[in-house]
Amino acid sequence: RKAAVLRPYDARMWCAVGLCLVALHKISDAIRAYERAVSLEDSEGIATQKLAILYRQEGRTEEAAQCYLRHLELRYLVTQPSSSTTTTGPPSLDAMVEDVVVEAPEAEALLFLAQYHKAHGEYDTAALFCSRLVEYPGPEKEQAKGLLRDL
Repeated sequence: RKAAVLRPYDARMWCAVGLCLVALHKISDAIRAYERAVSLEDSEGIATQKLAILYRQEGRTEEAAQCYLRHLELRYLVTQPSSSTTTTGPPSLDAMVEDVVVEAPEAEALLFLAQYHKAHGEYDTAALFCSRLVEYPGPEKEQAKGLLRDL
């Protein structure tokens, strides 16, 4: 907390506070720390991903879905030239899902969002998220294939 007091407008410091609070099993305090990091422009998407996990654990699926989607958007924007996003506005969902670099946190986000949209009857959107995971080498690939069969 001392680091966050010294640099109260640094999202990375609030992420560190959130990580410590999770380790101490102070989940509601950790959620507030990560929410603060998100509000301070967590451009790397770390806080949005961690916050989504905590929301999911707390059964707050709407908030988790919003955080996972924001995480994917931030990870997508990191890989794009800065001029392409300022002139055209926010990325389309199709472009974002297709072009985001998928590592373990993004695979987790894609799978959660696929399950979330399937549960809400948004089958095309769920299929979009699943289709990106079919190329991923982790265990999420098989889960995505199963979801696609169900759709």
